[in-house]
Amino acid sequence: MIDRLIENFLKENIAIVFAYSKQHFSLSRLKFQLLISIERMKRKHEIQTEELVNEFSFLMVEASLCEEFKTVFGLELTSHVLQQLFQEYFYPFYPSRVKQGYEELSPLKIKNKIEEIIDELSKVYHVECDYRDKIVRDIYWTTFQICGPTYILHDKKKEFFEGILADSPDLAQFLHQKFQRIFSEVDIFNQRKVDEMVHQAIFELMTSWASLRLGVRQSTITVTAALMLDTTYEHMKMVKEEIEFYFRHKIKIDIIDPYVKLDRENFSKYDCLLTDTYTNNTYPIPTIGISNYLNDDTISKLLDFVYLKREESKEIFAKSHLNSIGLLKE
Repeated sequence: MIDRLIENFLKENIAIVFAYSKQHFSLSRLKFQLLISIERMKRKHEIQTEELVNEFSFLMVEASLCEEFKTVFGLELTSHVLQQLFQEYFYPFYPSRVKQGYEELSPLKIKNKIEEIIDELSKVYHVECDYRDKIVRDIYWTTFQICGPTYILHDKKKEFFEGILADSPDLAQFLHQKFQRIFSEVDIFNQRKVDEMVHQAIFELMTSWASLRLGVRQSTITVTAALMLDTTYEHMKMVKEEIEFYFRHKIKIDIIDPYVKLDRENFSKYDCLLTDTYTNNTYPIPTIGISNYLNDDTISKLLDFVYLKREESKEIFAKSHLNSIGLLKE
């Protein structure tokens, strides 16, 4: 019954749904939202809205659907009830009340703030945003229009953010801080709602801006390591592939022939040396003793080194960001 009601609504209003809220195409969420609206109507709580031109006649022609709906939920599918059930698709949220001390907000001001975020990212990562207006519009609509829960059991947008945080902590923290500052200004939003909106905005931005994802991957601090093992070339190649596969784009490895005499200049382009060869030679870069197989001990050592490099990168990222927006003082 709920499926039939939604199916008829989408057939008649597909243009509105597509234009104003991409997220509503999640059918599980749509059903959940409809059930919440039904419960709200049963409790005699209505949302005050202007009358719509749409009389929802296409949903009332099925007598069997109307009778079944009234039997199950105790509501008649009148035009007024249908308007209440689907009201969020026609009435976007316009933030008009802000917290004390903040300037008055408007859709235009909010979109301008989102544009500023995109502009800053473009400068830092040296990428263009080809669909800038569309992305700004989508972020606005998919965050401010939603008036109900964005998930049922699993907060997938939060899990997405946590993935970005683990992979690119500097970017994730930057986006979280910027979007939270925007959404926290609205007086009627509690912290949980703000967090959901932040995660939704980051999800929309990252999934819609392909060149940003590429720029982030290219700018991620990658440990460039020299691999020198006392073994065959084929074996070293296997170890190289195992490490690079495990650490994805975080570690890049070049194989060094242990029988070739190397000087300091040969090591200048590497962050560390991975080896199982012990000699009296001292190398100008950190040396990490590893096994000739990717075991837990080797993984632990490499993780520690990647973490150290990432901590070093935070200061570099901060300086680059401040310089890009003209706030870095010499």
